[in-house]
Amino acid sequence: MKNLITIFSLLVFATSAMGAYIKDDTLKIGKPGSSASKVLKLGNSGAIKYNSSTSKLQFSHDGTIFKNVGSGGGGSGGGINLLTDNPDAEAGSGNWTASGGTYTTTSTAANVYDGLNSFSFTPAGANQTVTSDAYASTAAMQGNNGCSAVFYYQTSEATNLYIATVQTGSTVLGTLTLPTATIYTPASIPFPCQNVGTTVKIVIAAAAVLPTQPIYWDDAFLGIGFNTSQVSQARWIGSVSYAPTASCVWTGSSTTTPANFAAQSSCPTPTASGAISVPATKIPGFTLPSGGPGIYRIVAKSSFRVTGNENCGFRFSDGTNSTVIAQVSGQVSAQTVSSPMIEGEFNYSTAPAGNTTIQIQSSCGTTGTDAQILDSQTNQSGFEVSVYYFPSGQETAVRADASSLSWSGASTLSATTTSASYGVISTSLTGAVTTTASKNLTCTAASGSLGVTCALPRLGSYQVCFSGSFGNSAAGPINGVKLVDGSGNAITGEQLFYQPPSTAGYYSPMGACGNYTATALSTTFQLYGKVSGSTGSFLPTSFSVVAIDGGSANMQVFKGLVTSAGSGQVRTGSGRFTCSNSAAAIIAQDGGFTSIANGGSTGLCTLNITAAGCSSTPYEISCSAGASASNGRVCTYDTSAISATSIAVQRSSLGTGENGEISVGFRCAK
Repeated sequence: MKNLITIFSLLVFATSAMGAYIKDDTLKIGKPGSSASKVLKLGNSGAIKYNSSTSKLQFSHDGTIFKNVGSGGGGSGGGINLLTDNPDAEAGSGNWTASGGTYTTTSTAANVYDGLNSFSFTPAGANQTVTSDAYASTAAMQGNNGCSAVFYYQTSEATNLYIATVQTGSTVLGTLTLPTATIYTPASIPFPCQNVGTTVKIVIAAAAVLPTQPIYWDDAFLGIGFNTSQVSQARWIGSVSYAPTASCVWTGSSTTTPANFAAQSSCPTPTASGAISVPATKIPGFTLPSGGPGIYRIVAKSSFRVTGNENCGFRFSDGTNSTVIAQVSGQVSAQTVSSPMIEGEFNYSTAPAGNTTIQIQSSCGTTGTDAQILDSQTNQSGFEVSVYYFPSGQETAVRADASSLSWSGASTLSATTTSASYGVISTSLTGAVTTTASKNLTCTAASGSLGVTCALPRLGSYQVCFSGSFGNSAAGPINGVKLVDGSGNAITGEQLFYQPPSTAGYYSPMGACGNYTATALSTTFQLYGKVSGSTGSFLPTSFSVVAIDGGSANMQVFKGLVTSAGSGQVRTGSGRFTCSNSAAAIIAQDGGFTSIANGGSTGLCTLNITAAGCSSTPYEISCSAGASASNGRVCTYDTSAISATSIAVQRSSLGTGENGEISVGFRCAK
């Protein structure tokens, strides 16, 4: 009886299955003559489907949302793409939010990239956006430099182009202007991967002038770049900053070996960006994560002061190694003198230990003279320290849709002011600005001020620098200068110059660099000045602007591509030298220089750049003089004697040439 029931069950199954049979290792599913899609269910939710209307094999994790095989998440699937909810419009318009206009999905074949639907956006006003949901970065992303957003788009807008960005909150991590694309075209936006838990999102925005044509997109990706390969390239690692606070002052008075500043509990809670973190106590420093071997360049911006007649020195220390001392010289009559920036370099032959704390130290030549770091100066941007990494190996990386942005120019501008408070320097304004080097970025002389106005191709982070000289027509007054944007927001801290009582008309060097986050594509960078008396004269001789965000100078390379010298490649060089008119020598360097030549007089020397290193004159040069804590020294480069093959520099003390140690770095177009 049992066997009879079994045979009867098999007959019933065969009758109900009809066209299902196994033959020659092939399983065919479907009723003969049926044109319906064929579905094979796997368990309670999974399924594989042959879509007869699109002639494509599809899969689903939830039995509802189907994706073409090889195209993405398939419903509730995931992987390295953070946009797991609705990257392709197959689940409708959810998980993306429009600020205005008409946002929907389209099934019109001519506007669909993949599957049955694509996203569609027609803005009704300028700058309106469609934004994806924000997703938390994973542990695998932290410390990785190969993250990207990728999607396919189509638009016939040719004038007022759409802009796509990757953001965390309102901070732009990478940006790309979308050219006209009458057929679906891939858009790739690389950005620095964020710390675990930090949210990221894609934003597609209308231009500042309303586009007249819609934009369509599909198959969005946000995560560790499947189309990019991480390379060890020169890049910004991160920053730690303190907001301006009146009670936040670090004071050090060591007269022997430079010592750490004591923690100040009255300082505000610092903020960190990038991969570095704040230390355990409120000190002028930061904690460095584990990294690779190479040069770590550190730039600190604040007000570094000397309160007496002696000289004080500032340097960075990691507890074992330290940088060359940056000297701030005191003046007669116990005048307080400040410098807006100090910098230094650590050259690690092996990877530095993880969670290394690096902080500023100070020493002064005499008791009663204090070295101070002020986070409390009026009209100052507080305290900020930033870290840049230059790997010991030489790598080249390119991005086809986001090459590097840089510009530098020589200035003959000059103007005066009698104002006792900071403001535009415009009296007797004369001169011009001439471009000396440009890579995908254009700047011209600003209207009515000492500065430049730049047309930025994209938003993001930029390093802006200036140099020149300033003085006063009378003996005794103090001049102040700082770099600001077009709205007067400080980019650098103030730099002060005390006109000695017996030297009216004497000029002192001025110059500083600062980081600027662009929120508009046209931006002015200008000098603000003030004087404590009489008339101050300001003569900037150079300006430079360099993109430093994840989508520009910090580029990524596509696997399998071989590049040659051309637009977008940057060459760097740095080292320590003995500058002398008789015994110039290289102490240590990274390969950017071939030799150093004696100068014609004391303190002069010429550094020869490695052959085929630069295609044009370097657009950024830094030079600092090494000294003991009791001696003030400066290092300057000769603007009339620099080229693509050499840099002439001089070490001096109070205007008199002096042989001794210097540190020089440069960046140029390769």
